[in-house]
Amino acid sequence: MKSKHGHATKDNISPEYRTWVAMRSRCNNPNDQKYAAYGERGIKVCARWNDFGKFMADMGARGKSKRLGRFNINKGYTPANCGWVTLSESMNNRTDSRLLRYQGKKQTIAEWSRETGINKSTIWSRLKRGWTVGDALTY
Repeated sequence: MKSKHGHATKDNISPEYRTWVAMRSRCNNPNDQKYAAYGERGIKVCARWNDFGKFMADMGARGKSKRLGRFNINKGYTPANCGWVTLSESMNNRTDSRLLRYQGKKQTIAEWSRETGINKSTIWSRLKRGWTVGDALTY
């Protein structure tokens, strides 16, 4: 396989190229498993990023343990709305992340768990049993 950018050769496909292909597929291919959560919701890839070289020019190399993230999950893939993020940053920025407001701060259950030392499932089960947010986040 010949490529102009060097990120997809017969023996090696770079993480950036794999990410670019997956991003375009979930937004444009109705047969993609994730299309319902992206393309069907109107999430699009900007025209500039239909060119892998321009995607790389805007995003740069993917850091170790990073993934492509959208800062506003209701907007598409554009240079202004995307960056390389950690798994925990990505998990906190999902449509199904539950945000809890307590003592003037708004965070996900995972973030509160890290801050308080209380297991995520413990916080979740307390809330399901009707506990107040304050009680769920204290020992």
